[in-house]
Parts: sequence; C-alpha cells; structure tokens
Amino acid sequence: MITKEQNINKKCLFCVSDYHLEMILLPYIIERKEEFKAIVFTENNLEDSINVLLTKVNLKKEDKKIIENIDWNKNDSLKFEQIEKMKNNKLSIIINGSYNYIELINKKLEGTINQSTEIVDCFHIGSPDLDISELSKKYNCILNTKKI
Repeated sequence: MITKEQNINKKCLFCVSDYHLEMILLPYIIERKEEFKAIVFTENNLEDSINVLLTKVNLKKEDKKIIENIDWNKNDSLKFEQIEKMKNNKLSIIINGSYNYIELINKKLEGTINQSTEIVDCFHIGSPDLDISELSKKYNCILNTKKI
C-alpha cells in the first residue's frame, strides 16, 4: 500500500550558512520556476541575506524578480494560508531551520498538501543535534551547490 507521504517528493540539503543555503536554492528555484510555486518556511528571516546575495550573483532580471517575489521572512501562519489557497497547485515547500523546527512544520503540513508537492528540508550542519548520515537516508534526493 502506498501512503500519501510516500508520494510526496522529499528532498534535503545541508548547508553551513544562510548564504550557502541560498546559493543552493537559487538554481533549484530557477529551474522549477515554470513548474512549481516556491514557499519558504524559515525559522530566521532571510530577506536581508537574499537581497545581498542577489546583488552579487549574475542572474537574468526575470529570475531575480522570481527570487525577490518569494517571502523569505518568518511568518508561518501567512504561508499556511497560502498553501491552503493553492492546495491544488504544484508547490515546492522549502523548510529552513533547526531540526525541531523542520519537524514541526512537516507535521503541520501533513494532510494539507497534495501529491505533486515537493518538500526540501534545509539543515545547517553546524547543529549539534544532527546525524547527517542518518538523515540523508530518509530523503529521495540531496541538493548540492550548482553553477548558476
């Protein structure tokens, strides 16, 4: 029997800083811009660091606009409302934060997302409570840094 959870495409990434996280996410988001709408849950606001990063990378104006239009701030309740309104669309949900925060958001998402949803759990490798080798076994794919 295939459960709903097994049909959802789960990915993860491991990063050392917010900038590293964003550098991994930029190509991922841009490659899927026609296919998925990205929603970012983050434990800490990332708007300032993404704005700095966008001034330093060489992207097309239309791609920068896509990245700028994503809400990189911590406002989980608003993002759950967005998901509820868009539950029939293809979504890419990115969750960034501590292990406990990622688990909390994933639990809240259960039953509210459809099978065409991709979830990317973003772990910071400096966290002492992470066992990267065990965590990586739970995911279909691990995102890495790519050339933009």
